[in-house]
Amino acid sequence: MQVKVKVNVDIDQRKIGKEYKLKQQKALRVLKSEIAKDTEPYVPMRDGPLRRSVTTSLRTNAPKLIWATAYAKFLYYGKVMVGKITRKAWAKKGETKVSTNKNLTYSQPGTGPNWFNRAKRSKLKKWLTVARKVYK
Repeated sequence: MQVKVKVNVDIDQRKIGKEYKLKQQKALRVLKSEIAKDTEPYVPMRDGPLRRSVTTSLRTNAPKLIWATAYAKFLYYGKVMVGKITRKAWAKKGETKVSTNKNLTYSQPGTGPNWFNRAKRSKLKKWLTVARKVYK
């Protein structure tokens, strides 16, 4: 004898979507925090503003980290920049700067250009593990 059973399943997709989104946001926040922490030793530091400037982007849901100082870009790429007109490191007010082929030198051991990529080479597996653990 065969018995037929009819089942109606009501899935609240909004609730599932919301839970999914919350997990995703939490994983992103934790991952960004971990990346910022692991990248810090590679970020050049004289007085500390460059290293501290990343904390602002930790408070957002944007999927990126930003080291937000006026000089972050030229330190990240590691090239001496000069005024487009004067060709001097100390450009005049309003003068645009351009990169040269001359590399910057960094006084702190272990710091230097491309600090995110340098940290990523040694920490990527850890970052992926952290994100997966939070997301589960």
